[in-house]
Amino acid sequence: MQFIKIDKEFQNLLRPLTAEEFKSLEDSIKQDGCLRPIELWNGYIVDGHNRYSICMKDGIHFEQVDVTKKFETKSDVMKWIVQNQRARQTGRQLTKTELVQMALAIEKQVAVEAKENQGTRTDISSNLNESVSPIRTASKAAESIGVSENTYRDMKLVAEKGSDEQIERMNKGGRGNAPSAIAKEIRRPSKPKEPKPLEPAEDFLKRSRAEAMAEETRTAIGVISVQAQKITKDRLDGLSEIYKKKELEEAIHQVRSMIDNCQRAMDLCKSFLEVCCQ
Repeated sequence: MQFIKIDKEFQNLLRPLTAEEFKSLEDSIKQDGCLRPIELWNGYIVDGHNRYSICMKDGIHFEQVDVTKKFETKSDVMKWIVQNQRARQTGRQLTKTELVQMALAIEKQVAVEAKENQGTRTDISSNLNESVSPIRTASKAAESIGVSENTYRDMKLVAEKGSDEQIERMNKGGRGNAPSAIAKEIRRPSKPKEPKPLEPAEDFLKRSRAEAMAEETRTAIGVISVQAQKITKDRLDGLSEIYKKKELEEAIHQVRSMIDNCQRAMDLCKSFLEVCCQ
């Protein structure tokens, strides 16, 4: 048996299982054993990270299969991992956003390998290599998720620059939600906002006068209210002296009369304010 190693780029290429999915897989392996072997490339797991974790945790026997000879480069392995997952057609359906993230990882690895290859070749110039590498990387990334290069570029644009609503539409699919249609929305320059039409001068002057009168009325109401409160307080403070002179009834009558007058003044101001604000 080979010494098994974990490559984080291989492991993180696919989204992790949910707790429910992991529990279901664990129960199945405990009951039936590990039915599928752990596949290794140069000692690194390329298929079976979850099975390996469960078997090691619970002491369950598993088989190994070496697939090193099948793949020349790491990007070839990553491409196979994605295509293998897509071909299984399990309950773990991949969204377009997830596919884009996988393709981006593959595109990044292809670029690393292209740069490494550039250093080992002497028959091409660095400028030439720089001009063709991006096309190769995008093409291989698109191939890994089973779409054309143009579709991949559209998907990448939506994933990177689209709104949450546009990304959700791309993942949902259907009429009007193709990556190309949504990418077109993003590329389309936004229309400048039309300036608000100017208000006619006569209407502006009327509104300005009404607003000024309304503000003056608010101020007047405030002043009346303050004065009424002060007068009421002064009158009430003097009630003790009036009470001593047995003139309480007359004092109360005077205070009530004063409050009624203030209330009428405030009602008048409020009515005037309502008319001005119409």
